[in-house]
Amino acid sequence: MPNRPSYKALKQRVSVLEKEGVERRRQEKALLESARRLQLAYDQAIIYAHELNEEIAERKRAQEALKKARDTLEERVEERTAALKHEIAERKRVEDALRESEELYRSFVQSFQGIAFRGRIDFTPIFFHGAVEDITGYTEGEFAKGKPTWNQIIHPDDFQSISESIKKIGSVPNYSDEREYRIIRKGGDIRWVHEFIQNVCDGTGKPILVQGAIYDVTDHKRAQEEKSKLEAALQQARKMEALGTLAGGIAHEFNNILWIIIGNTELALYQIPNKDEARQSLEEVLKACLHAEAVVKQILVFSRQTEAEKRPLQIAEVVEEGLSLLRASLPTTIEIRKKIACPSAAIVADPTQIHQVLINLCTNAAHAMREEGGVLEVSVVDMELDADSVAQYPDLIPGSYVTLSVSDTGHGIDPEIMDRIFDPHFTTKGLAEVTGMGLAVIHGIVKNHRGVIAVQSEQGKGTTFHVFLPRVESDILPKTKTSEPFPRGNERILFVDDEKAVVEMGKKTLERLGYEVIATTSSTEALETFRAHHAKLDLVITDQTMPNITGGMLAKKLVGIRHDIPIILCTGYSELITKKKAEALGIQAFLMKPLVTRDLATTIRRVLDKG
Repeated sequence: MPNRPSYKALKQRVSVLEKEGVERRRQEKALLESARRLQLAYDQAIIYAHELNEEIAERKRAQEALKKARDTLEERVEERTAALKHEIAERKRVEDALRESEELYRSFVQSFQGIAFRGRIDFTPIFFHGAVEDITGYTEGEFAKGKPTWNQIIHPDDFQSISESIKKIGSVPNYSDEREYRIIRKGGDIRWVHEFIQNVCDGTGKPILVQGAIYDVTDHKRAQEEKSKLEAALQQARKMEALGTLAGGIAHEFNNILWIIIGNTELALYQIPNKDEARQSLEEVLKACLHAEAVVKQILVFSRQTEAEKRPLQIAEVVEEGLSLLRASLPTTIEIRKKIACPSAAIVADPTQIHQVLINLCTNAAHAMREEGGVLEVSVVDMELDADSVAQYPDLIPGSYVTLSVSDTGHGIDPEIMDRIFDPHFTTKGLAEVTGMGLAVIHGIVKNHRGVIAVQSEQGKGTTFHVFLPRVESDILPKTKTSEPFPRGNERILFVDDEKAVVEMGKKTLERLGYEVIATTSSTEALETFRAHHAKLDLVITDQTMPNITGGMLAKKLVGIRHDIPIILCTGYSELITKKKAEALGIQAFLMKPLVTRDLATTIRRVLDKG
């Protein structure tokens, strides 16, 4: 058996082998790194060689292109030399044509309806042709001499508005503008012109010339103003149509409220002794309510929801009542003077509208004296006007007139606006100060009464309005408080209104007059009650505007049940029912709210006694 190496020898051998392995791996790694670097260097050499080849090829192409460009340039120089010769000849031809064109242009502007102009940047004219004299009244020669300059005939009120444009014409390159303004013609007439203007600049962009055209647009402006007035009138008409629609609803609600106040005030007056201090206050409440009724009627008349009711009227009564109401609303610095020379003089008029005329004229007079106070004087005189007297009032004819005059000692009316004070929508007041319906409305009312309104005014001394109304011969007794007792009765009445407060007040009022009353706020319930008790009922009083069944519909149904039942229809306002329609439905009386007890009591007795 051969000798085996010892453990120690094996261990040493293994150690040597391990060292050799480590060294071999290090050498392999170094060899791989050398191979990688060699490959990288090779790749870079390939890339450089490729780029070098491309650069050589590009240089060849550039040389070829340069040679081609040199050849082309020589050809173009030859072509351009030939073209310049042609251009010189063409320019000479164009200059000749331009001179001919300018002559034709000058010939054109001589017959031009506007003004064609060109001038230096300081507006000194170079040429100024066309309808110069027709538009301005000055000749071309006068403008050429600067007597006047164009800027001198521009209206002073408009010069400021175009001054910025004038500055830009002289400073902003290639500036143009379009503007309208007024000029003052020779002789003082005012004309509107429309101008197109632009500047002409030199090679550096500096404005050196100004040119353009001017047209007379006065007729067009007037047409526009007339159109604006018509549009304003249309807008006002639409506004009044809306007001009329709104007025109907307001009238119904407000008249119901007034009837409640009037009825309860009268009920309270029945219970208060004549000497009680509270009685006078309640009588003033009643008077104010009746005035409020007239105001609602005035709104309806103005908005064409009802027709004006003209009747013989003593205008002195309107003045007395109107000034009584005005006194409380005017400052104590304004003294009211009243001169009634003809207290019995009568006219045919609607009292509400004449009241409106008086109140509006007095309110305007007070407005003119609001700062320093003064005297407000209202006078009524009758006069006979002959042909010579009416000559200054074109719409008057000779005859008998009652003249209502309202004077103040205020600041007067500016003469420049005197001709415009009766124009629709014209006012000198601010929006917060406008409270009335305007002098245009007053003028319309007076004209509708076949009268004329005239004005005299002097600044610093005051204004007087004269209203001439045709006088009529009529025996009119002045209003007096009647002491006769109200008509009474003991019949049975069905009272219908959808307002609970109206029903309660109406029931108390009718019971005080002696009647037996069945009251309801439901038209449906009223119909059922009538079906059950129609034989025992003597009269039905119903409101018109109610839910479910209107008063007119209810009346028709009631007459269908009992054809001889008397019916009184009440309404604060309704465009669906009129007195004529009510009669066609078998209704015996048609009453407008609010009602005073005497009118209601009298109507009830008239209807019942007639039946």
